[in-house]
Amino acid sequence: MKKLLLIMAVSAVQIYSAQAGKPVLDPGPYRAGHRTWMLEDTTRGVPAYKNSRGSATRKLATEIWYPSDVSRPFSGKNAPLTASAGPFPLVVYSHGIMSERGEAAYLARYLATQGVVFVAFTAPATSLYNAGNLNFDDIANIPGDVSFLIDEMLKRNADSSSPFFEKINESCIGAAGTSLGAGVSLMAGFKSGRRDPRISLVVTFAAGVFGKNVFDPPEASVPLLLVHGDLDAIIPYAANAPVLLGAAPGPAYLLTLNGGTHTGFSNAATSFFWTSNVDSIGCTGLSLAGLDLCDLPLPAGMDPHLQHHLATLAAWNFIAMHFSADAEKRAQAADFLLNTMPKKHGGEMTIQSNGK
Repeated sequence: MKKLLLIMAVSAVQIYSAQAGKPVLDPGPYRAGHRTWMLEDTTRGVPAYKNSRGSATRKLATEIWYPSDVSRPFSGKNAPLTASAGPFPLVVYSHGIMSERGEAAYLARYLATQGVVFVAFTAPATSLYNAGNLNFDDIANIPGDVSFLIDEMLKRNADSSSPFFEKINESCIGAAGTSLGAGVSLMAGFKSGRRDPRISLVVTFAAGVFGKNVFDPPEASVPLLLVHGDLDAIIPYAANAPVLLGAAPGPAYLLTLNGGTHTGFSNAATSFFWTSNVDSIGCTGLSLAGLDLCDLPLPAGMDPHLQHHLATLAAWNFIAMHFSADAEKRAQAADFLLNTMPKKHGGEMTIQSNGK
């Protein structure tokens, strides 16, 4: 019953937030379209765990956000892709524990308006829908889901009958994620045996130091942006964010959100208007699933609208500074991220580099 109530409550909030939430930023030159696919990797399965028998295949409920020219209410469900030739960068997003593919819809919408194909999926054993029966051992298999989705998108990129035909720039592929999904993205970008060499950029939100030697081999010097709130009650800032910045083998940046929280990166967070720190909601949800990670009570945290705004600005400009085909635009994006943002939002964030 606790699992059912949790799923109903969080799902309802995510639907409300996705449709009624105010835009975080002025959009880019495109409209945001999206469509839902159920994709299945028949070469790998889900291990049995607790009360679950597992499965012989991995079924991934997947949301694809993309640039469109059609304006429709809310989010352009099933709108056609833009007539622009592109090609566009591809970003594959992994969600956190007990969450699902709509977790970063605010980010997906905005990146789609800027000309990014954004793919988010619901993991088969660690999502909101597995709240009462989480399979932590399956975490090691999720980087393979990221690679599978890259395969699926590149198949469509090469298929003249697909609406995604020649829309994706195969040399501009990134991985992104929050919390557990941040760890997945780090593994997909850096970890020996799980690293996908097609990934040339990683963006994480609230990443933790999960295990040892995530940056292995050290020559995997993929550019990395770490975004973390200094009031994160679930993955504490001091023990994780600076450690990852110092260990990164390639160029890395840490954007610290002053008063930022863990749950504040969720699309649903903007609907929790009755609390001064949305980690009180995230901590309660984890506690219902048997994960007591937080020291309560919590201090007042950053407004989730502002947290979304800053996280989205940083992610987009980091992507643009590496993936834009225009050298001038790359330079402008780098200047915005490293100079303009700190000046404009100096009381709300800081950014530092590892100097590589």
